[in-house]
Amino acid sequence: MPNDFEAVRVARAWDEGPSLRALELDAGATGFAAKHTIPGQYVRARLPGQKEAFFAIASAPGASSLELLLQKSTPGDPPKPADALAALSTGDALEISAPAGKGYPVEAERGRDLLLFAGGSGISAIRSLVEWIAAHRADYGRAVLLFGARTPDDLAYRSMFERWGAHRIEVVPVLSRSAQGWTGRTGYVPTALGDLAIDPAKASAFVTGGKAFDAGIAEALGKLGITRIFRNF
Repeated sequence: MPNDFEAVRVARAWDEGPSLRALELDAGATGFAAKHTIPGQYVRARLPGQKEAFFAIASAPGASSLELLLQKSTPGDPPKPADALAALSTGDALEISAPAGKGYPVEAERGRDLLLFAGGSGISAIRSLVEWIAAHRADYGRAVLLFGARTPDDLAYRSMFERWGAHRIEVVPVLSRSAQGWTGRTGYVPTALGDLAIDPAKASAFVTGGKAFDAGIAEALGKLGITRIFRNF
């Protein structure tokens, strides 16, 4: 790939869970924020002189900054580029490439019901899509986000669920592990899908969560007769 990296600084950094770190990047001087035009696009990011990695953009197109969600490696596993980036704080520098990738063709699905599926840190790409839908809510029918995670602490952006609900975006978190005090769904996302009374003829699905997650969702959607399934890569 060409050497198209530009230096940016961290405008804000915060934890979205024990293993998740969010970064808001001041990309104004690079012009890269303006190149983020489709939900689900990605950037390559790295520390100067270190290995790069791909990260979905978690903020919506049109924002003045770019947000990333970093999944840190499990203790005992080999370190990965996300670990070094997750150690950054406000004011620290890193390098990113211009936004790229086909993203989600959500504009072509206007008028339809939208099913959004996120597994774990896959919520980063889906969050960009959720924010897009909230800003264009009148253009779509029913909108449902099914978000699979292990524990409540793994539900990134949970502080935003109420705001998304105010935009008539139904948020259905599903935990794969039982948790004390948890009154929501447990199990796996495909099981929850069957309880939503979706009209297959009107539904379009957008999925990010890893190969196994995506395959399980595609199988469940196929059984319901939903064939309009989109990924961001």
